[in-house]
Parts: sequence; structure tokens; C-alpha cells
Amino acid sequence: MTGDPEEHLQQALSNRVWSWLIGRGVFDPVDDLSHRNRPVSKSLMETLIRVTDEGKGSLKALVRSICSTEAYQRTSASAGKCDRRHFCRAEILPLTGEQLINSVQVALRGVPGLDLEEAQELTAALTMRPQVGCEVRPLPCGTLHALMFRNSERLWGWIRESSILRDLRKGAPSDGELVDRLFLAMLSRTPSPTELVRFSAFLHDRGNNGLCDACWTLLNTAEFMTRH
Repeated sequence: MTGDPEEHLQQALSNRVWSWLIGRGVFDPVDDLSHRNRPVSKSLMETLIRVTDEGKGSLKALVRSICSTEAYQRTSASAGKCDRRHFCRAEILPLTGEQLINSVQVALRGVPGLDLEEAQELTAALTMRPQVGCEVRPLPCGTLHALMFRNSERLWGWIRESSILRDLRKGAPSDGELVDRLFLAMLSRTPSPTELVRFSAFLHDRGNNGLCDACWTLLNTAEFMTRH
């Protein structure tokens, strides 16, 4: 850590944004910028400070630069062992409370519609820490998380009132086409052959009433609820 207050601020900013996007800070933990806590890569930290300085503190410029790196664009899969401290693969992380609620809104309505009080209410049972409106809420990927999401009456209300599902019912000529469009809306990908067969059979048996159940199932997958 430098004694220059301006450079210290640049370190803190760039390190926190790097941590948001990559999943782990160059200084880790991100709040410990002390002489005891050395960066995993001094040259990387110097590069981030330079980018922050050249962008005059612009978060947009910093995010654009980090998103263009190989570290950000790596997959979470790996052919062998690697040291996660060196950003050799993408981190699989649970979505924060805000990210999760916004993702659900986009999947079901097509646009984000985050209400901070609503996000706090939905996620308050998952953490013992005070809910601070200006910070994101990391969510535990565990039993409480699953129970909250699977038993939320509010989530079911959003599904039943979903404009996306209403449009899918009108536009899909077959069960297979409906499954394709449902996967694209919920997971931004088409189903695998096995998924296509299973979900098509499910919708055929239950008709339109099964579409909400199929949607609920996809929203509860680890693929939907994690960054990967």
C-alpha cells in the first residue's frame, strides 16, 4: 500500500471493481489494503491503477478494460489444476440479492425492475448482517437460499403474471418450440436434446398449466442463480 492518498484511492477503486467482475480481488480480502496484505500480482495492480488514472476515475472505462481481459473472459472449466489466486479460471459465484431479483425480472418481464426494499425483504432471512441499502447482499448458496426461492409466494406471483410466458404461449406452434423459447428466455441458451425431450413431454402432459412449473424449475437451477 502506498502512502499517496490519491493512489491509495485508485487502488481501492480498481481492486473492488476487479473483485466484482472477476470474483476475487488483486488484494484479497478487498478491504485490507495494508502492508500485511500483498497483491497477488504487483504488475496487475499497477496496470489497473494506470487504467483508472487514464480514465480519470471513470467506472465505465475501468469496467470496459477489465471485461476485455483474458482473465474475465475465461471459462470456469479447466483442463487441470491451477491456482485460483492467479485468476486462471472464472469463479462460479452466487448472484447477489440485487442481481438475483433483477435477473428474475428480466427473465419474466424482459426488463429489470429492481426495488431495493423488495430485494431486502426477500433476502433478509438469508443473512444475519444488517441490511444496508447502499450495498449489495451476498447470498449463501445453501439450504436457506433454496428454501427462500422455492417457497416464495412473491416469485410464484411474478411467474403467473409474467408477460414473457404469456407471449410464449401465444407464439409457439409446438411443445418443442415452446421449450426452446422458454430456455432462451430463462437461461439464454437452447435446451440439450435430453432437456428438450423431458420438458416437451412435461408440457404435453400438463399443457399451459405446466409452463409455469417448467419456468419455476429453470429459475431454481444453479445455472440461473450463479455467475459462471
